[in-house]
Amino acid sequence: MEELNKINESALAKYIDNNIKAIIDDRTSIHLANESIEVTNRQFADLNEIVVDCARILGVRKPRVYIQDLPSLNAYTTNIADPVIVLHSSVLRRNFGSRELRFLIGHEMGHIACHHVKWEMIVRAIVEQVPRPIADVGLLPFLKWVRESEMSADNAGLICCQDLRVAEKTMVMLLLDVDSETAAKIDVDAALEQKRDLDLSKISEIAVWLEQLGVYDHPFFPDRIRQLRQYSKSPNYTHLWEKE
Repeated sequence: MEELNKINESALAKYIDNNIKAIIDDRTSIHLANESIEVTNRQFADLNEIVVDCARILGVRKPRVYIQDLPSLNAYTTNIADPVIVLHSSVLRRNFGSRELRFLIGHEMGHIACHHVKWEMIVRAIVEQVPRPIADVGLLPFLKWVRESEMSADNAGLICCQDLRVAEKTMVMLLLDVDSETAAKIDVDAALEQKRDLDLSKISEIAVWLEQLGVYDHPFFPDRIRQLRQYSKSPNYTHLWEKE
């Protein structure tokens, strides 16, 4: 990100951003305005308070947040120059609690705070346009970065919800597309251990590892949970709650 942020500060990058906003971002914003409902203090007011508070905690400008009618349980951040967050309507149907919403919104806002959005969109656009073997080899370091950026966003989600168990529960909800009550029945520790009982060949493990190298989306669920637990015990997290 240090190297990418240097590029961001160049005059050429700012010129491209301005033109991208007119060509891509504005079109996306129009579609969202026409086909979604924006979260404001007049509609979804409780949700809007969470958005405002997460922005305050992470130190970012409050982004626009929309509810869109999409079947899967998910959320995403889009727009290159002026990022916006889109929550799938399934989030409302699954009865997310306020802390679960804080993790979900904090995760997406973490992408904004860390300046991930532009570069993730560029990587995804290249992967979708270029034949996969070529894209996988040429973009290998960036694909790894995309997966790691999801873990950084998980950390931001934890900072916003301030409860590791809630964060893990929310990740289970997203993994299985289930409601809060169902996710509460899942033993996360048991889920992390379930691979231990399998008699796996080394070849299969190497094959799965190679498959993961070409993934440009979220890392495996166990990897995300372990990283989040490690972060929750690190000085980077615990010092946030120390009294001055």
